[in-house]
Amino acid sequence: MISLSPTIAILNLKEAFQSRPERQYGRQGLRAEELQEIETTVAPILAELEQVRHATIREIDISLLAFIPLGIIAGLVAWWLLDRSHSEIVAVIYMVTGAAGGWRLAFWAPEKSYRDAYKNRIVPHLAARFGDLTYRSAHEPDLKRLSQLGLLPHFGPKKVEDEIHGTYRGIRLSIVEANLETGGKNSTVVFNGLVVELDFPERFSGTTVVTQDPGNWLNPVSDWMRPSGLDRVRLEDPRFEDRYQVYGNDQVDARALLTPAVMERVMELESHASGAPPRLLAEPGRLWVSIPKDDSENQFEPPSLSQPVSMGGEQQLSELSRDLGSVLRLVDAVLELDPLHGPEPVAEVGVHRPR
Repeated sequence: MISLSPTIAILNLKEAFQSRPERQYGRQGLRAEELQEIETTVAPILAELEQVRHATIREIDISLLAFIPLGIIAGLVAWWLLDRSHSEIVAVIYMVTGAAGGWRLAFWAPEKSYRDAYKNRIVPHLAARFGDLTYRSAHEPDLKRLSQLGLLPHFGPKKVEDEIHGTYRGIRLSIVEANLETGGKNSTVVFNGLVVELDFPERFSGTTVVTQDPGNWLNPVSDWMRPSGLDRVRLEDPRFEDRYQVYGNDQVDARALLTPAVMERVMELESHASGAPPRLLAEPGRLWVSIPKDDSENQFEPPSLSQPVSMGGEQQLSELSRDLGSVLRLVDAVLELDPLHGPEPVAEVGVHRPR
């Protein structure tokens, strides 16, 4: 039975000691009546997902019986081959490490499969209420190119999970959630946040990059490492110059984009981005924005495997809808950078308009 499952016991123990970070919602999600309507619509899907959850737990239970003993044996072999002192305490450490590795192997693929199934089948129903939008597993943009142009920091390992795409306020967009690390033995997160792509046909004649200023004493180095083919663009706002460096291949186009009002809005956007400076990349027909989030924040996540899908369905949908609302609030702030768009959304979030 599920209640006696070692998988559930492990998850309950993990969740008891690992508090889930509280989400900081910048915008309200869908209204209660809409959530109830969606819950009725997706009820058959939730019932199927509950069966998937049971099957996933059984799969992990079976895998644990194999992978944990194998991990312990692998730890003992590694201890015997690598530890010349043959200390019993060190042997225990190797065994525990091997068991932990076996536990992780048993959980990783089935748990990811369940999470992907939940998100791919539920989140599109919520996204459609915010506009002509849907959800999918991320179609990764060319992150290396965006890093070379200065929109993202240089990185090694990467994880790109979720994508909202479609049309919002008349603009084609894609919003990807990305986590980038330095790599190596002491790998650290250099970016955790959203990469937003907005289509603006017939806008921007050149390429302009707005990146964060590393500090005055590093400016000469930063200028030397500037994106290929782009020159430094000097602006008249000293506050903006203190926070950002701007590069472009069309000085006139760069200054036409970064009007005093736009520079003010870029600095205001920091308050929506966990206080960290966002970065912008304008190129012909397209605007990219990278918006950092809190390192521990992860959006669009389904309930834990330990929680039945049928319990608290409306609450689960409410959390996911508020994730969407929070992301689109950032998009609203980005669209305010474009003088052709008004400061307010075309439609209130949560108001479904037939297409």
